[in-house]
Amino acid sequence: MTGWSRWNEMDLKKLLDKYHLNPQKEDAFFEEPVQGREINVLVPGTEVSNEYGSFYMVENKYPLTYLYGGVRLGDLFDIDEASFDCLCGNMGLDVQKMIFLDTETTGLSSGTGTVAFLTGIGFIKDECFILRQYFMRDYHEEAPLLDALRPVLENAQSVVTYNGKSFDIPLLSTRFTANRFRPKMSLEHLDLLHISRLFWKGTYENCRLGTIEKEVLGEIRTDDIPGEQIPLEYFRYLDTRDASVMKKVLEHNLRDILTLSALLVHFSKMV
Repeated sequence: MTGWSRWNEMDLKKLLDKYHLNPQKEDAFFEEPVQGREINVLVPGTEVSNEYGSFYMVENKYPLTYLYGGVRLGDLFDIDEASFDCLCGNMGLDVQKMIFLDTETTGLSSGTGTVAFLTGIGFIKDECFILRQYFMRDYHEEAPLLDALRPVLENAQSVVTYNGKSFDIPLLSTRFTANRFRPKMSLEHLDLLHISRLFWKGTYENCRLGTIEKEVLGEIRTDDIPGEQIPLEYFRYLDTRDASVMKKVLEHNLRDILTLSALLVHFSKMV
Protein backbone atom coordinates (compact mmCIF):
# COMPACT_ATOMS: atom_id res chain seq x y z
CA MET A 1 0.00 0.00 0.00
CA THR A 2 2.85 2.38 -0.69
CA GLY A 3 2.59 5.28 -3.07
CA TRP A 4 -0.43 6.80 -1.31
CA SER A 5 -0.88 10.33 -2.67
CA ARG A 6 -1.71 13.42 -0.65
CA TRP A 7 -5.04 13.65 -2.44
CA ASN A 8 -5.92 10.12 -1.37
CA GLU A 9 -4.89 10.84 2.21
CA MET A 10 -7.28 13.78 2.33
CA ASP A 11 -10.01 11.77 0.65
CA LEU A 12 -9.49 8.91 3.08
CA LYS A 13 -9.60 11.29 6.05
CA LYS A 14 -12.96 12.63 4.89
CA LEU A 15 -14.30 9.11 4.49
CA LEU A 16 -13.02 8.13 7.93
CA ASP A 17 -14.73 11.18 9.42
CA LYS A 18 -17.91 10.30 7.61
CA TYR A 19 -18.11 6.61 8.38
CA HIS A 20 -15.93 5.73 11.31
CA LEU A 21 -15.13 8.63 13.59
CA ASN A 22 -18.45 10.45 13.52
CA PRO A 23 -21.03 8.62 15.68
CA GLN A 24 -23.89 10.51 14.05
CA LYS A 25 -23.12 8.64 10.84
CA GLU A 26 -23.64 5.18 12.30
CA ASP A 27 -26.87 4.67 10.36
CA ALA A 28 -24.90 4.95 7.11
CA PHE A 29 -23.52 1.48 7.86
CA PHE A 30 -26.95 -0.03 7.28
CA GLU A 31 -27.77 1.18 3.78
CA GLU A 32 -29.81 -1.25 1.71
CA PRO A 33 -27.59 -3.40 -0.56
CA VAL A 34 -27.71 -2.76 -4.30
CA GLN A 35 -30.01 -5.43 -5.73
CA GLY A 36 -28.03 -8.24 -7.34
CA ARG A 37 -24.66 -6.89 -6.24
CA GLU A 38 -24.61 -8.03 -2.62
CA ILE A 39 -21.46 -9.78 -1.44
CA ASN A 40 -23.22 -13.14 -1.06
CA VAL A 41 -24.43 -12.96 -4.68
CA LEU A 42 -21.11 -11.95 -6.22
CA VAL A 43 -18.84 -14.02 -3.97
CA PRO A 44 -20.40 -17.26 -2.72
CA GLY A 45 -19.66 -17.83 0.95
CA THR A 46 -21.17 -18.41 4.35
CA GLU A 47 -22.48 -16.17 7.08
CA VAL A 48 -20.73 -17.29 10.26
CA SER A 49 -22.34 -16.52 13.62
CA ASN A 50 -21.04 -16.66 17.17
CA GLU A 51 -21.83 -15.03 20.49
CA TYR A 52 -20.54 -11.67 19.24
CA GLY A 53 -22.59 -11.53 16.05
CA SER A 54 -21.90 -12.59 12.47
CA PHE A 55 -19.50 -11.98 9.59
CA TYR A 56 -18.96 -13.33 6.08
CA MET A 57 -16.54 -16.13 5.23
CA VAL A 58 -15.38 -17.28 1.82
CA GLU A 59 -13.56 -20.61 1.50
CA ASN A 60 -11.69 -22.06 -1.47
CA LYS A 61 -10.00 -25.45 -1.58
CA TYR A 62 -7.12 -26.32 -3.89
CA PRO A 63 -5.62 -29.74 -4.55
CA LEU A 64 -1.96 -30.00 -3.62
CA THR A 65 -1.23 -30.49 -7.32
CA TYR A 66 -2.47 -26.95 -8.03
CA LEU A 67 0.19 -24.84 -9.76
CA TYR A 68 0.82 -21.19 -8.97
CA GLY A 69 3.92 -19.32 -10.04
CA GLY A 70 5.35 -22.56 -11.40
CA VAL A 71 5.10 -24.17 -7.95
CA ARG A 72 2.83 -26.98 -6.81
CA LEU A 73 1.16 -26.23 -3.49
CA GLY A 74 2.19 -29.70 -2.36
CA ASP A 75 5.85 -28.70 -2.79
CA LEU A 76 5.53 -27.09 0.64
CA PHE A 77 6.03 -30.59 2.05
CA ASP A 78 9.40 -30.80 0.28
CA ILE A 79 10.92 -27.96 2.30
CA ASP A 80 13.54 -29.58 4.53
CA GLU A 81 14.73 -28.68 8.01
CA ALA A 82 17.94 -27.09 6.77
CA SER A 83 15.98 -24.69 4.55
CA PHE A 84 13.73 -23.64 7.42
CA ASP A 85 16.83 -23.13 9.55
CA CYS A 86 18.32 -20.80 6.93
CA LEU A 87 15.06 -18.92 6.41
CA CYS A 88 14.02 -18.36 10.00
CA GLY A 89 16.45 -20.13 12.33
CA ASN A 90 13.99 -22.85 13.27
CA MET A 91 14.50 -26.37 11.94
CA GLY A 92 11.40 -27.84 13.54
CA LEU A 93 8.60 -26.14 11.64
CA ASP A 94 5.63 -28.28 10.62
CA VAL A 95 4.05 -27.24 7.32
CA GLN A 96 0.71 -28.63 8.48
CA LYS A 97 0.76 -26.19 11.42
CA MET A 98 1.72 -23.23 9.26
CA ILE A 99 -0.63 -20.48 8.10
CA PHE A 100 -0.23 -17.92 5.33
CA LEU A 101 -1.78 -14.59 6.29
CA ASP A 102 -2.62 -11.35 4.51
CA THR A 103 -4.94 -8.50 5.48
CA GLU A 104 -6.77 -5.75 3.62
CA THR A 105 -7.34 -2.69 5.75
CA THR A 106 -9.03 0.69 6.06
CA GLY A 107 -5.73 2.58 6.26
CA LEU A 108 -1.98 2.50 5.87
CA SER A 109 -0.86 2.38 9.49
CA SER A 110 -1.45 -0.13 12.27
CA GLY A 111 -2.77 2.54 14.64
CA THR A 112 -6.02 2.31 16.56
CA GLY A 113 -8.08 3.90 13.79
CA THR A 114 -7.19 1.25 11.22
CA VAL A 115 -9.24 -1.92 10.90
CA ALA A 116 -8.52 -5.14 8.99
CA PHE A 117 -11.82 -5.59 7.18
CA LEU A 118 -10.53 -8.69 5.38
CA THR A 119 -8.13 -11.32 6.67
CA GLY A 120 -7.10 -14.17 4.42
CA ILE A 121 -5.66 -17.37 5.87
CA GLY A 122 -4.17 -20.24 3.89
CA PHE A 123 -3.26 -23.63 5.37
CA ILE A 124 -2.94 -27.31 4.51
CA LYS A 125 -5.54 -29.75 5.77
CA ASP A 126 -6.86 -33.11 4.55
CA GLU A 127 -4.63 -33.16 1.47
CA CYS A 128 -5.87 -29.73 0.37
CA PHE A 129 -4.68 -26.16 0.55
CA ILE A 130 -7.58 -24.32 2.16
CA LEU A 131 -7.91 -20.58 1.76
CA ARG A 132 -10.37 -18.86 4.07
CA GLN A 133 -11.23 -15.18 3.88
CA TYR A 134 -12.81 -13.49 6.88
CA PHE A 135 -14.75 -10.46 5.60
CA MET A 136 -16.25 -7.69 7.71
CA ARG A 137 -19.36 -6.40 5.94
CA ASP A 138 -19.55 -3.56 8.45
CA TYR A 139 -17.78 -2.32 11.55
CA HIS A 140 -20.09 -4.12 13.95
CA GLU A 141 -18.84 -7.42 12.48
CA GLU A 142 -15.26 -6.93 13.68
CA ALA A 143 -15.73 -8.63 17.06
CA PRO A 144 -17.31 -11.84 15.69
CA LEU A 145 -14.67 -11.96 12.96
CA LEU A 146 -11.81 -11.64 15.44
CA ASP A 147 -13.40 -14.21 17.74
CA ALA A 148 -13.42 -16.71 14.86
CA LEU A 149 -9.88 -15.80 13.86
CA ARG A 150 -8.49 -16.14 17.38
CA PRO A 151 -8.32 -19.99 17.58
CA VAL A 152 -6.75 -20.13 14.11
CA LEU A 153 -3.85 -17.98 15.30
CA GLU A 154 -3.60 -19.74 18.66
CA ASN A 155 -3.40 -23.22 17.13
CA ALA A 156 -0.85 -22.38 14.45
CA GLN A 157 2.85 -22.96 14.99
CA SER A 158 4.07 -20.46 12.40
CA VAL A 159 2.79 -17.68 10.15
CA VAL A 160 4.04 -16.58 6.73
CA THR A 161 3.40 -12.96 5.68
CA TYR A 162 4.74 -10.18 3.48
CA ASN A 163 5.56 -7.16 5.64
CA GLY A 164 3.50 -8.79 8.38
CA LYS A 165 6.04 -8.12 11.11
CA SER A 166 5.65 -4.40 10.61
CA PHE A 167 2.00 -4.23 9.59
CA ASP A 168 -0.43 -7.18 9.58
CA ILE A 169 0.41 -8.82 12.90
CA PRO A 170 0.77 -5.56 14.91
CA LEU A 171 -2.52 -4.37 13.42
CA LEU A 172 -4.36 -7.56 14.36
CA SER A 173 -2.85 -7.42 17.84
CA THR A 174 -4.13 -3.85 18.19
CA ARG A 175 -7.61 -4.85 17.05
CA PHE A 176 -7.71 -7.84 19.41
CA THR A 177 -6.82 -5.52 22.28
CA ALA A 178 -9.39 -2.92 21.23
CA ASN A 179 -12.05 -5.63 21.31
CA ARG A 180 -10.81 -6.97 24.66
CA PHE A 181 -9.62 -10.27 23.25
CA ARG A 182 -6.39 -11.79 24.50
CA PRO A 183 -5.34 -14.51 22.06
CA LYS A 184 -2.47 -16.67 23.26
CA MET A 185 -0.24 -16.55 20.22
CA SER A 186 3.24 -18.00 20.03
CA LEU A 187 4.00 -17.90 16.34
CA GLU A 188 7.27 -18.35 14.50
CA HIS A 189 7.08 -15.57 11.93
CA LEU A 190 8.47 -15.84 8.39
CA ASP A 191 8.19 -12.40 6.83
CA LEU A 192 9.04 -12.95 3.18
CA LEU A 193 9.51 -9.22 2.51
CA HIS A 194 12.77 -9.27 4.46
CA ILE A 195 13.98 -12.33 2.57
CA SER A 196 13.01 -10.72 -0.75
CA ARG A 197 15.10 -7.68 0.11
CA LEU A 198 18.10 -9.85 0.92
CA PHE A 199 17.93 -11.51 -2.49
CA TRP A 200 16.60 -8.82 -4.81
CA LYS A 201 16.95 -5.32 -3.37
CA GLY A 202 18.42 -3.25 -6.18
CA THR A 203 17.71 -5.95 -8.76
CA TYR A 204 14.11 -4.98 -9.46
CA GLU A 205 12.27 -1.67 -9.32
CA ASN A 206 11.12 -2.48 -5.79
CA CYS A 207 10.39 -5.45 -3.56
CA ARG A 208 6.62 -5.12 -3.41
CA LEU A 209 4.78 -8.41 -3.48
CA GLY A 210 3.30 -7.71 -6.92
CA THR A 211 6.74 -6.95 -8.34
CA ILE A 212 8.32 -10.10 -6.92
CA GLU A 213 5.33 -12.17 -8.02
CA LYS A 214 5.80 -10.94 -11.58
CA GLU A 215 9.60 -10.96 -11.82
CA VAL A 216 10.37 -14.11 -9.83
CA LEU A 217 7.28 -16.30 -10.19
CA GLY A 218 6.23 -15.11 -13.64
CA GLU A 219 2.66 -14.41 -12.54
CA ILE A 220 1.05 -11.39 -14.16
CA ARG A 221 -2.29 -10.26 -12.79
CA THR A 222 -4.93 -8.87 -15.12
CA ASP A 223 -7.73 -6.61 -13.91
CA ASP A 224 -6.21 -6.55 -10.43
CA ILE A 225 -7.11 -3.74 -8.05
CA PRO A 226 -4.05 -1.76 -6.87
CA GLY A 227 -3.47 -2.20 -3.15
CA GLU A 228 -3.41 1.54 -2.51
CA GLN A 229 -7.00 1.84 -3.78
CA ILE A 230 -8.43 -0.81 -1.48
CA PRO A 231 -9.15 1.36 1.61
CA LEU A 232 -11.18 3.86 -0.41
CA GLU A 233 -13.06 1.10 -2.21
CA TYR A 234 -14.06 -0.41 1.12
CA PHE A 235 -15.50 2.92 2.24
CA ARG A 236 -17.41 3.18 -1.02
CA TYR A 237 -18.76 -0.30 -0.38
CA LEU A 238 -19.96 0.80 3.07
CA ASP A 239 -21.69 3.73 1.43
CA THR A 240 -23.31 1.97 -1.54
CA ARG A 241 -23.43 -1.68 -0.40
CA ASP A 242 -22.37 -2.54 -3.95
CA ALA A 243 -19.88 -5.40 -3.59
CA SER A 244 -18.70 -5.37 -7.21
CA VAL A 245 -15.27 -4.01 -6.34
CA MET A 246 -15.11 -6.06 -3.12
CA LYS A 247 -15.13 -9.12 -5.35
CA LYS A 248 -11.88 -7.83 -6.88
CA VAL A 249 -10.50 -7.11 -3.41
CA LEU A 250 -11.14 -10.68 -2.29
CA GLU A 251 -9.50 -11.98 -5.47
CA HIS A 252 -6.50 -9.71 -4.82
CA ASN A 253 -6.21 -11.04 -1.27
CA LEU A 254 -6.57 -14.65 -2.44
CA ARG A 255 -3.78 -14.28 -4.97
CA ASP A 256 -1.54 -12.62 -2.39
CA ILE A 257 -1.81 -15.72 -0.22
CA LEU A 258 -1.17 -18.10 -3.11
CA THR A 259 1.90 -15.99 -3.91
CA LEU A 260 3.15 -16.35 -0.33
CA SER A 261 2.99 -20.14 -0.55
CA ALA A 262 4.76 -20.21 -3.92
CA LEU A 263 7.44 -17.77 -2.76
CA LEU A 264 8.20 -19.83 0.33
CA VAL A 265 8.84 -22.89 -1.82
CA HIS A 266 10.94 -20.79 -4.21
CA PHE A 267 13.07 -19.40 -1.36
CA SER A 268 13.60 -22.86 0.09
CA LYS A 269 15.22 -23.93 -3.17
CA MET A 270 17.57 -20.93 -3.13
CA VAL A 271 19.11 -21.39 0.31
